[in-house]
Amino acid sequence: YVAYSTAEDYFRLRYAALVDGSWSVQEVTELVTDTTGMRAPAGFVWPTITSIAVDSLGVPHIAFFNTTDGSTNGFLGYATYNGSEWVVDVVDSENGSGWGRVSIAVDPSGYPRIAYPGGEWSSDKLRYATVERPSVTVDPSAASSLTPTGADGLVTVIDIPAGAVADTTELVFTERDFATSLPGGLVFAGQGIQLEAYTAAGTHLPDYAFATPITITVEYSEGDLGLGGDDDLVIRYWNGATWSDEGLVVIDHDAEANRVTFSTAHLSYFALLGQVETVFIPVVLR
Repeated sequence: YVAYSTAEDYFRLRYAALVDGSWSVQEVTELVTDTTGMRAPAGFVWPTITSIAVDSLGVPHIAFFNTTDGSTNGFLGYATYNGSEWVVDVVDSENGSGWGRVSIAVDPSGYPRIAYPGGEWSSDKLRYATVERPSVTVDPSAASSLTPTGADGLVTVIDIPAGAVADTTELVFTERDFATSLPGGLVFAGQGIQLEAYTAAGTHLPDYAFATPITITVEYSEGDLGLGGDDDLVIRYWNGATWSDEGLVVIDHDAEANRVTFSTAHLSYFALLGQVETVFIPVVLR
């Protein structure tokens, strides 16, 4: 995986990945030289400095600097791929020193951590940027819940009963906008969630299992149904090699409220999938 800039009629940020022995190249964004426009001016544009990391689901995350005329004026940007297009954000518009290096890492939940220098050229300081993670601290003796709202306004409700964890545990929620490597006949129905567990000290607990199953309620929109209908929706989880329903129990499917509730005793990446309806069209010969 490579992130780099090119100089054509204006500078561009590009991404390249080696897929099945061949390089796939995408344009991420036109490089900007200020926070008010998305196109570089006619003047000289200083090549951007980039850093790239890939999360546990193979999603690329890119941090980059941009500046003009070799000066230290600029900003720190962040780009990630949502399955169909690159989403670009300005992380720090006031302390972006284009001369400095930038380094990005991604935690097990898929949230970026960026280290970079910022400030005036004569007084650069090391800075750190991250994204607030929707999370809940679960005590072994008490029930807990987490109700994050996604970018589309749909709510996920995660209920953890008392006794589900043996020690104080932090659960972190990540909204996932797409799913890949889907089995034949199934399409992503617009709702994917990732749940990861951490100790109270912040140590990641991979493949975490609960003593008592938790329940998860996922909202979806009519637009998520695709070619199928409410009755065709299924819940699957990614076990690292394939999509499976092992250990998942659907408790309720409220088609009028567009909600599916299921239980699970393990954490993973869960996705709402729909079945593709096949329509046979007669062929008329003449």
